[in-house]
Amino acid sequence: MLTAADPSLEPTRAGQARGSPAFRRVLPYVEAAALVVALAVPFVLGERTDLVTLATNVLILSLLAISFDLCWGLSGIMSFGQALFFGVAGYVIALVGRDLEFSQLWATLPLAMLVGLLLAGLFAGRERLALETEAPPATTALGALLDHITGAADAKTFQPMNVNFGLFPPLDGTLRGKERKQALAARALRDVDMWLQPTPLAAE
Repeated sequence: MLTAADPSLEPTRAGQARGSPAFRRVLPYVEAAALVVALAVPFVLGERTDLVTLATNVLILSLLAISFDLCWGLSGIMSFGQALFFGVAGYVIALVGRDLEFSQLWATLPLAMLVGLLLAGLFAGRERLALETEAPPATTALGALLDHITGAADAKTFQPMNVNFGLFPPLDGTLRGKERKQALAARALRDVDMWLQPTPLAAE
């Protein structure tokens, strides 16, 4: 029987420190200093693009680590689902930088936050309206990988892998090599266009 004296119930020294009033008083200043440093790095190291890139990567991964700590360290929920919002926001920012040639932090950071907020709102709205979220078709790259990790593979021989043409459902006929890959790509583009069509509710 577990008692208060059980060592497993004793809070860790790190947990005690993080929850102490002194730590909570100092934490806002540490966060503010980190924010100032992050904002100053592009200006201080403007000519050292390699160091700016390194600092940016460190900041991005730090934010991802913080999200993991919020889910697991504070709520006790082991989840990597937040990576979806993180990844989609990063993808949008990359498209903005590539197509619009704009990458200023003062605008891209709020944009990334807005993208994550809109995506969360979309999921919450669909759940509130009891609408099912349809997975991408298995004939697409994302759908084929999703199908592979959620049941199509044999559990006894399952191996994690990247997207490859071997995961796609087979084509009718006897196409080989380059022609087969082109046919698979054409089918994927056709099916993903159909998948992206707005639902009747969205169209209204």
